Amino acid sequence: MVPAPARARGPLAFGQPHLWLPGYVAWFGAGIGLAAAYELAAAGRGGRTVAALRGLAAQPGACWGLAAGLMLVAATPIAGPSMLAAIAPSEHVAKMLLYTAIATLVVLTGVFPSSPGYTRALSHRAGRRLGVVSYGIFCLHLPVLHLVMWTTGWPEFEGRFLAIWSLTLLISYAAAEASYRWLEAPAQRLARRR
Repeated sequence: MVPAPARARGPLAFGQPHLWLPGYVAWFGAGIGLAAAYELAAAGRGGRTVAALRGLAAQPGACWGLAAGLMLVAATPIAGPSMLAAIAPSEHVAKMLLYTAIATLVVLTGVFPSSPGYTRALSHRAGRRLGVVSYGIFCLHLPVLHLVMWTTGWPEFEGRFLAIWSLTLLISYAAAEASYRWLEAPAQRLARRR
């Protein structure tokens, strides 16, 4: 029997709405913001905001250190329960904001690299290719993780982290390569023609 409050809200009350795409829109917004900042900087515009981002990116050690500190906070009960426990909406917002800040700090150092060595490392052929297919990896890694867990029959959280991580990464990379070659690249070519 469906509880009365759930019946009143309708079928969308079921499941975990915080796991739906709108719950992660901050991640996409941060990425779009960094892309816009890069384009503004390349055009010689952007004002104080872009200048502040460039100044912060010029200190990669500080960015990565701050990202590590925020990750520690996100991994503690301060930001809500860890593992796969149900979380309250406020805890979801806290975690999403923390993860958005972490990702922004890490990616910012690549958007506005500060040293030739850093630029050289980021522009290595393997790094560039990984950047090209990274969105596919991001989109496909969770279904691949579920596939790995389902096909292997391994129970969760029982010490097979390295094997699960390795299989998920390899299969996700292969799927992202296929997705890029057969979906993303043709769609980009089609968009350019129009």
